[in-house]
Amino acid sequence: MSFVTGVVCFLPFPSWQQLVSFITSASVLMYAGAPLAYGVFADRLPHRERPYRLPGGKVLSPLSFVVANLIIWARASASVSGEIERSIEEVAVAEVPVH
Repeated sequence: MSFVTGVVCFLPFPSWQQLVSFITSASVLMYAGAPLAYGVFADRLPHRERPYRLPGGKVLSPLSFVVANLIIWARASASVSGEIERSIEEVAVAEVPVH
């Protein structure tokens, strides 16, 4: 049963690197949403007892949201630029006549 579950989970990913990339992206997206949740709870329930209060949360929360989104943007732009470079190389190679 474990083998079948593993095969089904790995099936959409042709390589280990793509699986790790997907999991990393999903983690970063989760970290991007956490500061938003903090901001909502801090504004709507400011006096609620919590096991931990974030010192400087009003500054750190938006800052961490921006940083997480910059990580997502950098990863996406690197992926897109890599796709563009591969496309240019394919066109350049396809246009060179072989004698």
